[in-house]
Amino acid sequence: MATSSSSHTASEEIEPIVAAAIRGDARSREWLITRYRYFIRRAVLDFRNGPSSRHRDDTMDLEQEIAIAVLENLSEYEWQGRKAFHAWLRKIAKGELIDRYRYQHAQKRNIAMDTGTHALQSHKKQGAGLETQADVQERFAALHQLLDQLPAAQA
Repeated sequence: MATSSSSHTASEEIEPIVAAAIRGDARSREWLITRYRYFIRRAVLDFRNGPSSRHRDDTMDLEQEIAIAVLENLSEYEWQGRKAFHAWLRKIAKGELIDRYRYQHAQKRNIAMDTGTHALQSHKKQGAGLETQADVQERFAALHQLLDQLPAAQA
C-alpha cells in the first residue's frame, strides 16, 4: 500500500494510511494490523515471559484481542507521528494484557475457593496435625498445577 520514496519519511508514508483507517477504510485497517503485528506479538511475548505470567491463552488469541482493541480504539486516535503511533499501539496492547492478567488471577482466586482452600483452613481450625495439613496443602498445590496446564476452554 505504501511505497518507499527517498523524499518521504516513514512517518509521512504511514500517516495517510492511519488517516484512512481512522475513517474506516478496510484495506488501510488491514494493512495497519498486518504491518504492526510484530509490535503486538512482541508485547504478548514480553508479557507472557514476565515473572508473574502463567497464561493459559494461546499467543495468537491474545494477539487477536489486541488487534481488535486497536481497531476499536482507532477512531479516537489523533496522528502525532510514527513514534507516537508506536507508543499508542504499545499502550493499547499493555492495557489489554493487564486486563487479561487481572481476569485470570481473579479466576484463579475463585478456583482456589471452589477447590477447597477453605478445607485447608478448616483442617487447621479443627486442630489437624501438621502432617495432615502438609498433605492437604500438597494435594492443593498439585491440583493448581494441573489446572494451570488446562486450556482456557477446559479450565
